[in-house]
Amino acid sequence: MWNALHPPTWHAGLVSSSRVAVANGHALPNDVIDQNIQRTRKTPAYKTSMALNFENGRPMEVEAILGNTVRAGNVNELSCRRCTPC
Repeated sequence: MWNALHPPTWHAGLVSSSRVAVANGHALPNDVIDQNIQRTRKTPAYKTSMALNFENGRPMEVEAILGNTVRAGNVNELSCRRCTPC
């Protein structure tokens, strides 16, 4: 089950997506990343839809979840390497 094992990875992904949002004119509170991480830590362990899809051999919704963020970053020449598949 999903849990708080990889906070640096979450943080890096949230930093990337937050930079894209700000570059596209969406003001965010300075502590938005910390707020999201704290809320997530309080959430009981669960499996994400992508984890369930992976375990069951179904296609994962990478494009639906990350595609718009990556495209918006590309428009502003921002790196979204934490949001793109390896």
